[in-house]
Amino acid sequence: IQDILQRMKILASQASSGQFSNEERAMVETEYGTLINEIDRIAADTDFNGKTLLSGDAMYDVDYAHAIQADGIGSPQFDSTTITSDATFRYEYRSTKYNAVTMAMENVEELTLSRIEGGSTSTQIIDITQLMDDIAGTGQNLTAGEYLNLNFGSLGIELRLDDTFDRSQNIIGSVVDNSGVDIVLTPPVTPGTDTMDFDRTNVTNEAVDAFITLDASPEYSASSGIITVDIQTDGAAVTLGGVAGISYAVNGGAVGADGVDSDDLVGANTTVDIYITTASGQEKISTISWDAVATGGITDGTLQLNIGQGLFDADYAAGGGSLDLEFAIGSGANPAQDRVTVTLQSATASALGLVTSNVTSKAQAELAMNTVDAALDDINFMRAQLGAEQSRFDFVHDKLLGDIENLETARSALLDADITEEMTSLTSDQALSEMGLAILSRVNQQPQKLLKLLEG
Repeated sequence: IQDILQRMKILASQASSGQFSNEERAMVETEYGTLINEIDRIAADTDFNGKTLLSGDAMYDVDYAHAIQADGIGSPQFDSTTITSDATFRYEYRSTKYNAVTMAMENVEELTLSRIEGGSTSTQIIDITQLMDDIAGTGQNLTAGEYLNLNFGSLGIELRLDDTFDRSQNIIGSVVDNSGVDIVLTPPVTPGTDTMDFDRTNVTNEAVDAFITLDASPEYSASSGIITVDIQTDGAAVTLGGVAGISYAVNGGAVGADGVDSDDLVGANTTVDIYITTASGQEKISTISWDAVATGGITDGTLQLNIGQGLFDADYAAGGGSLDLEFAIGSGANPAQDRVTVTLQSATASALGLVTSNVTSKAQAELAMNTVDAALDDINFMRAQLGAEQSRFDFVHDKLLGDIENLETARSALLDADITEEMTSLTSDQALSEMGLAILSRVNQQPQKLLKLLEG
């Protein structure tokens, strides 16, 4: 690539010369443009073990409906071989759930991640009990400096739990009822079920963007993902108060207008679908359900709904980002110290700023010279960066050889026997044993001699 750039600089210099006509510059442009294409071909074709090294990595612009760090979860990492388009995700965590067979609540520690795309859902569940116990101790939370990486391989994403993750605290669809004495909300009769269920089929990246806009509303908390809505009554009807950016549909009816109160909820088997207003329209986020809604006065209250919790998206770009390669260089006893990350910058024409470069005119050729100079600087920096990493790995290699030698020496000292020393010890033990037997025999002869003297 450096050789190509040097040739391009020569061409740009020639095209910037006053004696060239535009027709001649067009001929030079033919080679100049072809060389730009060749840079892209080399960048895309340089790979090792299936990993393209010079074209960068896929980039993901991630937005969050709420601050996932508040749940003790770090920024997600994506697998570029699996996540090849825009995607929306929601995670849920249950420390307990209802067992329909035993008809009782049971302890579980399940983190569920769902990928919502095109009207379908892919889900993977990881039981974190043993994983957490191995790091933090049985039933304990992680402490400062400890973390747990959860690889949802089938979905192409990794989440990291840190010391602020509370393994005893559920992250699920829930409703906090503060409806007062006059509004009576009877929860579902099935034990252990939630009064709110997330929509897992139609949520898009636009919905997550709408949550970010919703953060300007005093009713919505971006840190927790909870929206607080009024539940109000006039003594006969019960309605949910309007919130800008939110709309309702009661018992499968028509979706109301943005920011308008819901229809009357009073009755049996009441359901309320909650929608968020996006750039393309209204998207259903969740559904609340009750066995019955009744009212006996005019005292209003509130409901807190965690409709945004656990929801985030990733806007996908095929390339252009830097490629991070992580190498394990130790025993793994200290994951934070036993890994080295090498960053490879993209060397595509786009990353080098050459896509629009041309030599079709004297002015463009002069600009092209500056552009190629900047690209050469970038390539020189990349080569210097790789050289520095190679130098570092030479020292890593030498250190690991020393570690291996020291470990083998320690192992030999523990496991290998010194034959000469062991034979000497065995001979000494045998001599002592025989001497002891001889002395015992002599001692036993003394009573016999005494008896013979008495007989005489």
